[in-house]
Amino acid sequence: ATLLPAVILDTPIVKCAQAIGPFRGRLNRLAARWLLPRVETIVARGEETYEMLLGLGLDNAVPGVDLAFSISPSAECEARIRRRYETDLGNPGDHTIGVCPSQVAARTFDAEQAEGAYVQLIAEVISTLLAAGKRVVLIPHSFRADPTKKHNNDLPLCLSIVEAVGSHERFSFVDEELSATELRSVIAMTDMLITSRFHGMISALASGVPPLVLGWGHKYLEVLSTFGLQDAGLDVQQLADEELVASKIDEVISTLGDRRDAIARALPEVIDASGRHRDVFDDSMERAA
Repeated sequence: ATLLPAVILDTPIVKCAQAIGPFRGRLNRLAARWLLPRVETIVARGEETYEMLLGLGLDNAVPGVDLAFSISPSAECEARIRRRYETDLGNPGDHTIGVCPSQVAARTFDAEQAEGAYVQLIAEVISTLLAAGKRVVLIPHSFRADPTKKHNNDLPLCLSIVEAVGSHERFSFVDEELSATELRSVIAMTDMLITSRFHGMISALASGVPPLVLGWGHKYLEVLSTFGLQDAGLDVQQLADEELVASKIDEVISTLGDRRDAIARALPEVIDASGRHRDVFDDSMERAA
């Protein structure tokens, strides 16, 4: 629907890197077969998406990575965020764990379990980490200042988690709206990020911080696999297995050094691939002209 006006007006379209597919549903597949060939270039965010697009017989898809890897906080931004949060987050190596929940994941998980199940899960994860001597910072990656506005807003969810966890000297909450670069600077101050937000995962990887994803769908795993970290992703349906979640958290914490090394090896090429969106734009404009 968002592309249809451009198609009607014969305006060239470039779809930046994103997960697309699967095209199993009849209506979805018909719509994709009609619309996607009309796009000038589709950047597939991962091998699985690329294969799905090729499976539709498309010749306008190119492999790529998420454009958000190109975001680079300025030195001034990083210094300002460090001054603001250094008391809560400490220094690198202080065993600070960031947590980015998602109201989308909460809605999906609660629908399968019970109302409030996701809040209880995240609160228990945080409490366990605190009991183990870790610092924990709760980060609403999608923030709208009005807590009554719940669409694409993690603030109400975070407030419920804060209430469930209670006060603790090593537990803090980023209770303000931050820009994308500011959020990335906060996440860069952590030693590990537990996230249900896709771009929380991207910010962690772009900052060299090992993530553990509590998400859903292939879009997470195809990015993690680029770094050889596909084991760091749990689907939302798996979150009901508390022992599995706890063991996966322990596994990631015990291998942080190896995971940081894996990210460092892959990141330069990933950032370069993200920057190649500019080439895609330029080529598409030349063809359109």
